[in-house]
Amino acid sequence: MIRFERIPLLRFFIPFISGLILARSFQFNSTYILLLFFIFFLLFIGSHIFFRNDEEKLEFRFRWLNGFFFSISLFFAGILIVQNYLILNKTNHFSNYDFYGKNVIVQVDDVPSERTNSIRATLSVIALNIDSRWVRTTGKLIQYFEKDSAAFAIKYGDRLIQKANFTTTIPPQNPHEFNYKNYLANCNIFHQSYVRTHTWKEIDGGHGNIILDIGYKARNAVLKKIETLGIKGEEFAIVTALLLGIKDNLDADTMKKFTNTGTIHVLCVSGLHVGIFFVILNFLLGFLDKYKKGKLVKALSILFFIWFYAIITGLSPSVLRACTTFSFIVIARFFNRNNNTYNTLIFSALILIIIDPNIVTNMGFLLSYLAVAGIVYIYPKINNSFRFKNFFLKHIWSLICLSLAAQIATSPLSIYYSNHFPNYFLLSNIIVVPLTTLIIYFGVAFLTFSFIPFVSDFFAIVLSYLLVFLNQIVSFIEHMPLSTSILVINSFQMFLWYFFIILLIIYFEKQKPVFLKFSI
Repeated sequence: MIRFERIPLLRFFIPFISGLILARSFQFNSTYILLLFFIFFLLFIGSHIFFRNDEEKLEFRFRWLNGFFFSISLFFAGILIVQNYLILNKTNHFSNYDFYGKNVIVQVDDVPSERTNSIRATLSVIALNIDSRWVRTTGKLIQYFEKDSAAFAIKYGDRLIQKANFTTTIPPQNPHEFNYKNYLANCNIFHQSYVRTHTWKEIDGGHGNIILDIGYKARNAVLKKIETLGIKGEEFAIVTALLLGIKDNLDADTMKKFTNTGTIHVLCVSGLHVGIFFVILNFLLGFLDKYKKGKLVKALSILFFIWFYAIITGLSPSVLRACTTFSFIVIARFFNRNNNTYNTLIFSALILIIIDPNIVTNMGFLLSYLAVAGIVYIYPKINNSFRFKNFFLKHIWSLICLSLAAQIATSPLSIYYSNHFPNYFLLSNIIVVPLTTLIIYFGVAFLTFSFIPFVSDFFAIVLSYLLVFLNQIVSFIEHMPLSTSILVINSFQMFLWYFFIILLIIYFEKQKPVFLKFSI
């Protein structure tokens, strides 16, 4: 059972996240909120100083005031972070000007991706020409370039000049369709554009973040190595998604196939991938433990490589969560400290939310943390209910329990977003997760020994066969009868579902029938 006194960060997280959620639903005056934050923070400091040296009885009687004032301060801090992050609140956002048809300078913020009829890129609007003078602006948009040689040559960090023919993003046109407009709004993007050939011009390049630029170049180098394997079609799309987090090559049928079998998570670089990478690094650098300063070198090397891998794979929310968590594990091991998993998860979530408050609406972020929470809390309870001495049966049972724990924690949210449930998720995960692990190991081995011809050829051949087998297995399971159930729930029903799960867990913990009655 969870002992909440051992998770002190939870007491900070709840008021902070409450303020953050409230600020996403209502508009507040930032000046008043900032004033309230300082008032309650000063009250917290004052009460802490006043009662610290007072009589023990008086201190105990009013001790709750310290926590109360600090919690209220965190509540207002959550509101302030959202207010400050919302780009539309900035006075120099380009939408506050009469921009349409005027010359504008934009900067490419990511690696452009190829679509069926266009090249897609995220752009920052850095300057707008108004009355023959350039005005510094902020704001982002999604832009689609007509396919031509110039569009294919666009790189991260390039600056372009064009006409500002931006339009607001389009809402969904069909019931229960994925709301891409809301998704972009949560990324602080509210406009889009399409430009034809010769209506834009590159000014110069190299203006991106130097660390991201190095990461993207490294990813391109790895991608070229993978292309030498001769793997094509679906298998190429799968291996680039598995190893590098590149989903541009995945077509709708492949995504549907993995979604309907409940294995879409393996195509998103996450804790599984970072965990395997961590195990490989820990093994390869194990010899450093023998030296005096070897542990420090090992810890710093692992931290460097897992974060470099995160940059190469695009810094998705699931990767950020995994890398942050593993970073705390590395640091705790170095200092010989036992780290509480729940505190680690909450602290990593706090860091990511402070950096980007809109990440709380990202489905990958939410599903990632829910899955880990389910595995950490529910998995041991299910796994310990049966004991197997046979090595093979023990690992099969462990995979079943992992899949069940993650599915229990994520199903309501997943169904709310996708409107379907994969009925054979247990079968598919028992086969696909170990197979994916092998593919990642052989993929890393191929890249590591790519400079040795015969060795790299062996890993390349094995990797090719594993990818074909993975694709065939997923296709077979998807075409089994009743592989998917269509379910449509609203947000209220989703919260009811989670409330039911929580009450049921409390019932099994405390064995009190009242919780079972309420859950029913």
